[in-house]
Amino acid sequence: MKRRLIALVFLLPIGIIAIACSDDTTSPADIAGLYRLLDVDGETLPATTDSTGTEVTEVTAGTLSIDPDGRYTMAITYETTPTGGAPVPGLYSEEGIATMTSESTFTLEPNLGGSWTGIVEGANLRVAVLITDISDTSVELRLTPA
Repeated sequence: MKRRLIALVFLLPIGIIAIACSDDTTSPADIAGLYRLLDVDGETLPATTDSTGTEVTEVTAGTLSIDPDGRYTMAITYETTPTGGAPVPGLYSEEGIATMTSESTFTLEPNLGGSWTGIVEGANLRVAVLITDISDTSVELRLTPA
């Protein structure tokens, strides 16, 4: 009995250390990489995001780059075409911090404020954003590894 107690006293800290150091933690490194935009609100590119009586906005391309330390850069190209006019190209870009909130969810926090929520779907990412350059309402971006 005394041997079992002594063995338990010595093995218990090892078990605690093993649990604390397990690979079940999540970090931005889990989703680090370069992603390209596949669609916006389920519409393949070019995707119409806003259409008013005076203009139409279409997203034409986009990328999201996430570093292992959590820094990210997002760039989205779009065109706004006034009724009866020529398309006017635009570029939206932001930088910030990506944080894993669980094994399948993450947030993007732009340096200028705000917070976008995303989910991991296999190798792809989905993230809901409000970017007033491309839409008056939030849109869902689906991205795949580049």
